[in-house]
Amino acid sequence: MKKLLTMLLAAVMVLGMTVTAGAADAKLEKTYEEAAHGDLLFTADFSSTGGVFAPHSVNSAVDALANVDPVVSDGGKTVTLRSTADATTNQLNIWGDKIEELKASSTTSYTMTYKVRANGQYGKNNSIGVGGWFLEEWPTAGEDEYKHYANYGNHNTLAEDGTVYPERRTALSWANTKMGDYVYGVQEAYEDADGYITLMIEFDGPSQTFTSYYANDEVETAEWIKLESQPMAELSDNDCMCVMFYVWYAPVDTTVSDLKIFKGIGLTNEQLTYDPVAAAEAAAAAAAENAAAATAPQTFDAGVIAAVSAIISAAGYMLTKKR
Repeated sequence: MKKLLTMLLAAVMVLGMTVTAGAADAKLEKTYEEAAHGDLLFTADFSSTGGVFAPHSVNSAVDALANVDPVVSDGGKTVTLRSTADATTNQLNIWGDKIEELKASSTTSYTMTYKVRANGQYGKNNSIGVGGWFLEEWPTAGEDEYKHYANYGNHNTLAEDGTVYPERRTALSWANTKMGDYVYGVQEAYEDADGYITLMIEFDGPSQTFTSYYANDEVETAEWIKLESQPMAELSDNDCMCVMFYVWYAPVDTTVSDLKIFKGIGLTNEQLTYDPVAAAEAAAAAAAENAAAATAPQTFDAGVIAAVSAIISAAGYMLTKKR
């Protein structure tokens, strides 16, 4: 019975945390200043409409706004950038948002990880750009948005039957500076059971460089294979990190999932696989266990049952109200 009470209390505590987190606008896990090296700072919720991250079209070219349709998954962890029916190649679309609370400067360093999967047609270019930093001055109409992007990610070449050519499975990275220079790396890449590969970008403020990698296995056991390093443009005090997608070709049908930003570079796989939800659940279970050990009677009585029922009912009411 004590074990059952512990389980009930843990469930209520986790439910309470879930209600609060799910109803809030996007927020940082920690600020840069309060975080230790390797701490998770931000997990992208592509369904967010407020807070520190509210993805939207940020094109300066008005006629390109409808070129790509972002399709966000339930839960917001995944977004598919898919060309509209009338989209044409070389028609620009940029979608995402800056994260002003994460300043990009000569004293800050970040690591971004994400998974990418190409879903598109045989023989088509399914690459999309994944932006990592946002310059203080966004270009006006007619200027080159291309120069504002830190990394382009794509993988795989599809056969006519929709499968991936095993000998041509690749990780692709174009690392771009503000001046539009780029490098291009192609290597074989590990693809998980759902067709994703995992890419990592390190943004090193002190050395003014960023470096792209791909994982050759599940992240927990992966070696990170370096693609290329490239110098950043000169940063100002008001530059910041961003999560933005750049689409230039049509048709495109590419999915990005599980995008996270951490403090620092040279991180371990243990740091890169930190899961705040799992950590919160473990903490709640431990707290409930301690509370049950200290206060729970050896047998249930009507008062205990009524108290637990009241807590569960209250949590359910909170969930209903938050919706």
